Formats: sequence, structure tokens, C-alpha cells
Amino acid sequence: MGQARLQLAVLSTVTVLAAGIGVGTAWATPLAPNPPDSDQHAPSHTDQDPPETPAEENLPAVTPPGSPTATGSPSPTMVDPTTALHKALTKTAQTSSSAGHFDFVCGGSTGSGRYSAQSKPSVKMDARISDLNVNGEAKPNKPHLILDNNVIYANTDGLVKTDPKTPWFKIGVDQLPGPNGRMIASLVHGKINDPATIKGVVDAYQDVKKVGEESVNGIKTTHYTGTYDAAKARAALGGTTGGMTSPSPMTSPHHRSPGGETTSPGAGRTPSNLLFDIWVDNKDSLVRKSQYRSEPDAKTKLDITSTVTNYNQPVTVSAPPPNQTKQLDPHLLEKWSGS
Repeated sequence: MGQARLQLAVLSTVTVLAAGIGVGTAWATPLAPNPPDSDQHAPSHTDQDPPETPAEENLPAVTPPGSPTATGSPSPTMVDPTTALHKALTKTAQTSSSAGHFDFVCGGSTGSGRYSAQSKPSVKMDARISDLNVNGEAKPNKPHLILDNNVIYANTDGLVKTDPKTPWFKIGVDQLPGPNGRMIASLVHGKINDPATIKGVVDAYQDVKKVGEESVNGIKTTHYTGTYDAAKARAALGGTTGGMTSPSPMTSPHHRSPGGETTSPGAGRTPSNLLFDIWVDNKDSLVRKSQYRSEPDAKTKLDITSTVTNYNQPVTVSAPPPNQTKQLDPHLLEKWSGS
């Protein structure tokens, strides 16, 4: 029972981390040199916006796909889906901050919560699960994770038995064990802002297809679907190219076969590929919603959906009082995470 609670705590807090800063399976929350006008973005377009369907007499001349317009630039309506999505992902990765909510399914566990994250001038995050359900049983626990001043704080809210006077575990990002720990530290120290890193992750979005126009919270968006090459993204982020990804909500070293596959329900080897659905705002070309899920034949079901409610707004993160924290042993974390 004790080991199961430890695994659940790791699953919960790491899922928050994955959903909050998008290092493992999402890239919808990083940074921006010139914040777009999305701060004041309204759900509906103004009367001054161009009409959605121009009158027939005002339609531009039809040009072959990819051909330049009179201004020398490709017509926006002719941009192929891969190019359009990659541009939107790159722009999103250049925002300074984001906030929103997430939902996840991992094996027999489901949950939802909210997050706020900043990538510039420093990386910080606050994320909390508000609803947690394990194997059909609702849990009262609300795990809470904070990243501030290069230190990670995790409060499992009773999933791990601890002294109530010191409910917070803490560990510096430079103390995170293994190659994936070094990857996270490198990202926090600035690699998350590196254009080469962003390009490498964006290139992991493949087989892109345009589904159509849809509304997300009253905002008009374009829906894209495709395949996310997790191994390629992991390599761009500086992590290992095989085995476990980190952060991953499925990591558990305790039920692993000789070939590396995990066998326990609710835990598994991170898939090499994920299927994605991404909704891009038609007005500011920022990602408004993203969903990453395992393929239908995956041993462990994984489904993470994140909806962004705002970009480029100030993020306030407060570390817990020092007397409420206890140092997390890196060796114990290594044992939990399989790094």
C-alpha cells in the first residue's frame, strides 16, 4: 500500500509538471520576445475585422498552392497545414507566459487542475490538481507543485505520509538525477528559450492535417491533427532518445520487464509517438487548446488536454515558507522516477 501511494504521488505531481510547463508532451506554454496583442484578445472579432466570407466580387484571383501573391508572400489560404501549425507553435513558444487548465488520463488515474507558467525572464510555475480519481475512486487529495528560483516544491496533500508541519518536499533543479534531470535543469536555466530547441520540438509535429474551423471558449480556431514524435522532441530538449521520458506521468521503475516495458496498470513506458489535436486561434495564431493521447493499441492509456486562457500576463509564484519544507533526497527521487 505504501509503495502504491508513493507511485500515485509521483504520478500526480509529475503530471502537473508535464501539463504546466509542457516539457514532456506539450509545447504550449513557453516564452516571447515581443508579446502579441493577445493580452486583450476578445473571444469574438470586432466589427472592423474583415468579413469571414468576402463578397464574390472581392475574392482574390486563384493562385496555385504555394504561389506568391502580388506582395511576394504566399497566400495565407494556400499555406499547407504543416507550415501553418509549425508557425503557430513557434509563435506560441515565444510567449512569455501562459495560464489555463488541464485534464489528464493515465492508466486508471484521471484528474484535472489549473496552472500558470512563465518562461521569461526566468522559468517559474504554479500548478495544482483539483480533481483526482484513481481506479474509479474519487480522491480528496489536491497535489500542488511550484517551481520558483530554480527550486521545485511538491506538496502531495496526503498521498505520501509526511509530517503535517512540513508538507512540502523541495529539490533544486540542479539536483535532479539522471540525464532527464539534467534536461529539466538545462531547460529551466534557459534552453527552453533557445530558438534551436524550439525548432527541434516544433519539427516533432508530423503528418499534420487540417480538420476545420472550430470554436474554443468562444474563440474561432483552426483544428489540426497529426503525430507527435516524442523521441525527436526529447532529443531536441536534451533528454535521452530512448527509454523513459521525463517528465512523464507514466514513469515507474518498479514493474519493468527486462526489455524495459513496464507492466503495472497505470504506469508504462512512454510511447515513441503520440497523437495530437491542436486548436490555433485564427486571429493571433496562438495555440488555444492541445490534446496529446496514446495510440489506440498502447498498453497504457495516456490523454492530456490543456486549454490556455491567457498569454503574456504577469505570473506570481510564491514558494512555501522554509519551515514548511523538507529536502527531497535525490537518490530517492531517482528510485521513484527511474532516471
